[in-house]
This record gives sequence, structure tokens and C-alpha cells, in this order.
Amino acid sequence: MVEPISAENFKQKNGEYVFPFEVLDKTPGGSSLGRIEWHIEPSKGRKVGGRYYIEKLLVWASQTRDERYNGKIFEIPCYSESIYASCLAEDSYFKYVWRMLFCGVHKNPVFSAYPGDKHKELVINTGSSICLEINFK
Repeated sequence: MVEPISAENFKQKNGEYVFPFEVLDKTPGGSSLGRIEWHIEPSKGRKVGGRYYIEKLLVWASQTRDERYNGKIFEIPCYSESIYASCLAEDSYFKYVWRMLFCGVHKNPVFSAYPGDKHKELVINTGSSICLEINFK
């Protein structure tokens, strides 16, 4: 099992976590990995006032050779009731989710998404205790 590491290197001054990426692997010669895939696992924390809070996100990329992400799982601390997702928001992470499964280790849900061709960043805003916002930009 890969131990999570801090995502502090990706934290911006405004508090957002920004993970820049190339959508398509540019490896020549037929060995391209294709499109990068992003995975997010929210971790259920303590119960407060009848609600369980999300107390951290585990974030990792697959199908990439990018040394910033290859073989790494990032831990983002947070404290929020929910994750905001709008089917109307063009760049919402959840608009691109193609699979949800449960982590075999933590038993939490894991959401997997492929970004669109135009996207260059995964942006996670953990600044609200009401809802987290996750977008491709």
C-alpha cells in the first residue's frame, strides 16, 4: 500500500489545491498511456450535530508518467459536510466521473474521472465547511 503524502506543495495562496497536468500522455512509439485519470477518495470523519463530516481527501492520478504524480497519493485535510457538484457546471469534476467504487483499504467511496481535452488543472477548494468544490480547469 502506498502511504499518502501531504499535498501542501500544490496549495495556493488562496487555499485552493491546484494539480496541473497534461491530458494526454505524449510518449511516442505506441507506448502512450492515453488520457490521465484522476481519483478522489473522501474520508468520513467524526459526527457533529447528526452529520458526518469529510475530514480529508485522498487524491491520485493514474495513466500518467508525470513524476509529480506517478505512484503518489496526496492527502488534503478538510472539514466539510459535502462535496458540491453541478451537472450544469461545465468544468465540475463530477461531470467527468465515469466510475465510483469502494476503497478496499479504507472502505470509502472512490470517484474516478477523465478530464476533457481542454483541461489543464484539477482544482480543489476546501475553504467551506458546507461543501467542497472540485473542478477541472
